[in-house]
Amino acid sequence: MSDAEVIKAAISARAAQDGGSEYADARRSVEGDLNGDGAADVVVLYSLEGVGGGNGSTGYLAAFLRTGGQLELADTATLSGSAESLKLKDGVAHLKLLSLGPDDSACCPSVEEDAMYVLHGYKWLQVQAQP
Repeated sequence: MSDAEVIKAAISARAAQDGGSEYADARRSVEGDLNGDGAADVVVLYSLEGVGGGNGSTGYLAAFLRTGGQLELADTATLSGSAESLKLKDGVAHLKLLSLGPDDSACCPSVEEDAMYVLHGYKWLQVQAQP
């Protein structure tokens, strides 16, 4: 399977599991080495709309590791806010998220926060920056 087919299949499986459908225009991806093996892995940020039958959207961060030349899904984390950007630096996924502030309506989060994720084994861990 091509990289695109592996990614599409993983997102489709998650959509079937959680309900809803992908908002394809929101998908972003970056390549880089997530596990220190020198291979080009892929991190994908995507959004599913209508999860659980509602009209909201949920963001996901998926890690795909390259083993033997083929991508395979390692883990998918559900995000706590609406993702605005994704970068990968030194094996760390950096995201800008918008979360709901005290005066925000459910549609319109306004509180900007930075989030960082590292892949530990085959599991995403959210980490904090060192002071």
